[in-house]
Amino acid sequence: MAPSYAQAAGHLSDLGKFESQAHASPLTCYNNSMTTDPTQDEANIRDARAHSNRSIVRRNLLGVGDSLDADFVGVIGDGSFVPSRDGYLKLFKQGFDSPKTALTYERIADIVEVSTTKPLAAEHGHWIATLPDGSVAHTGTYMAMWRHTGEGWKIRSELYVTLAGAAR
Repeated sequence: MAPSYAQAAGHLSDLGKFESQAHASPLTCYNNSMTTDPTQDEANIRDARAHSNRSIVRRNLLGVGDSLDADFVGVIGDGSFVPSRDGYLKLFKQGFDSPKTALTYERIADIVEVSTTKPLAAEHGHWIATLPDGSVAHTGTYMAMWRHTGEGWKIRSELYVTLAGAAR
């Protein structure tokens, strides 16, 4: 049985050497300045999501953290609240440390809408969680709020809802 969020969140010092690195918000190829062109801003957000997906596949905690804003919060697929960026990264680290049982997640953006009045954007999409053998474990839908910062587009919050899959 998968650990509960409370078990997974634990004490953040378990992040060890990754903790200080995960706090960094390096400028990456996708973290471009907000433009006056919503189409380009949408492309920058989609590029950031693709970078995050690749980072999950490569088990790169720093890459996963690249797209998260400092005050990130989320709700994961089982409805558990993740109150911080550190807590979210800890969940990924636990998965990365257990490659024989860890799920790999892919988020597919269906729609990205850039606000015309605020430095915000909404991403709506669906997600797939696969087992190490490539079989699908869970699927669902998600929404992300992106905020443009001095470091580029960052995810302020995410909400995932599991809609199908095997009980784990």
